[in-house]
Amino acid sequence: MALKFSKMPNNAIKALERGLKILPEKKHARLLQLKKSDIHQNTPHKMYTLELEDILSGEGLSRAKHVSWRYITEDSIVEVQRGENEGEFEFTEINQGMHVKDILEKLKIMEKHSKIKKGDYEVSMIMVPALYVMALWLQDKEKKDDIIIPVGLVHPHLAKHPRTLFTPDEFIKTLKKAAEKRAAFDDSPVEESDCK
Repeated sequence: MALKFSKMPNNAIKALERGLKILPEKKHARLLQLKKSDIHQNTPHKMYTLELEDILSGEGLSRAKHVSWRYITEDSIVEVQRGENEGEFEFTEINQGMHVKDILEKLKIMEKHSKIKKGDYEVSMIMVPALYVMALWLQDKEKKDDIIIPVGLVHPHLAKHPRTLFTPDEFIKTLKKAAEKRAAFDDSPVEESDCK
């Protein structure tokens, strides 16, 4: 019983390999040494997104949309986004910085957690772009007892919460006020005539 990583589809791996070929060698030397076997064996995982409407609907993570595959090395996250057609993928980005280290540290801590040792949890990530929220989503494939762990710069509504591990319901409930506030904010462009 442990944390489990998904197997990336072959088309996603091919898109990753194509993307790695165009990287500047000096800046990304470690990434360029990746082998196909490394991608399967280490940390491939799915990235999901939630929109404000998904949080406000009360349906929670059931409305999360799988948008990409990601692969984490010791200092980078490489992302391959799903294409418009089924089975298509394209290399989209590389992220580096403190949030990569934060994700890896939290995964190490969670590997030793008693709850993880008793179940099988698939590692994935969930992002709420409109609220700048990113979290590990450990999906319990048997009991549906998922765990959400905010990573990186934690949203103030999550930071105020006394717990650092959230159930999906707690996660959605904690973000609901922020989602309501954000949804009410009018960020449409201002016409020049309105400024006079």
